[in-house]
Amino acid sequence: MKRSSLLISGAITLAAMAACQSDSVNDTGPVGQSAFLHYVAIGTSLSMGVQSDGVIYTGQREVWTALLAHQAFATYTLPLIQGPGCFSPLISPLQFGRRLSGAAAPGTIASDTTCALFPNITLPTQDVAIDGANAYDALRITPESTKVESLKRRRQYPIVLPPGKTQVTAAMMQNPTLVSVELGANEILGAATSGLMLPAAAYRTAFSYVPFAVFQPVYSAVLDSVAKTNAKALLVGVPNATATISLRTGDAIWQNRAELLGFGVVVNADCNGSANLIFVPLKIGTAVATARATGTAFALSCADVPGTQDNVLTPADVATLTSVV
Repeated sequence: MKRSSLLISGAITLAAMAACQSDSVNDTGPVGQSAFLHYVAIGTSLSMGVQSDGVIYTGQREVWTALLAHQAFATYTLPLIQGPGCFSPLISPLQFGRRLSGAAAPGTIASDTTCALFPNITLPTQDVAIDGANAYDALRITPESTKVESLKRRRQYPIVLPPGKTQVTAAMMQNPTLVSVELGANEILGAATSGLMLPAAAYRTAFSYVPFAVFQPVYSAVLDSVAKTNAKALLVGVPNATATISLRTGDAIWQNRAELLGFGVVVNADCNGSANLIFVPLKIGTAVATARATGTAFALSCADVPGTQDNVLTPADVATLTSVV
């Protein structure tokens, strides 16, 4: 089963149904509300409410899953994280690189890793999404089995999931009437941002992206588990992840060469007309920082160097990644 490129339209349809009042005076709720009697969200940072490299209750309350439930006048519980967050998010202006905790990003201080929920929250809540999760994580990983995860994720799992539960089993135990499944972006995010094309032979091995042949059976197992609850399923995907993050063509970088020169970055002629995609935060950020640190101009190339983390994707790389999800 190959998932269609984007199924978010289902969410829009449900939200529209739930928001529209019937003309009948005998109706007790909005049309479509019955699907939201117990709505549960499985997913990634997008469904958890992560913003600016951190998650805190203010962002969680504005997550799309909560807004969707609100449109249906439905109860929706969240594992609300106390300040400063888990980890605490970056604060504006972003160029200062400071977290809400006061830590200099990407570093942290002790309060970033406390990761405490507000009192009287019982797990699981209706939002079981985890920052950085892929399909395998949603299906298999519990708070006790996060041995190879980052410190941030090891702190997040036990404040989102009960002991011994994965996202999928935590959703199933709630007897949901509707489950949104938002997975797939993290299967390609590493390659999309680094430019290194390293396919996974299997999950839990070193990789920068997961080929469709590896992704598909695991994703299908997630959906099969949801189907066993008899809940309606809302599948949410990304039509083209390379178009939704900070990637710009080499030619777009070339068009801004005068502005970049003001920051000590000399854009090479190989960027002129280049269709390669450049991950701006790292490629440009590193160039500007290096020029500033050395006091000399930095030559920025848009050429791809295969087998390296050069933050460059060729059109062929993009085609490979978009075929995954």
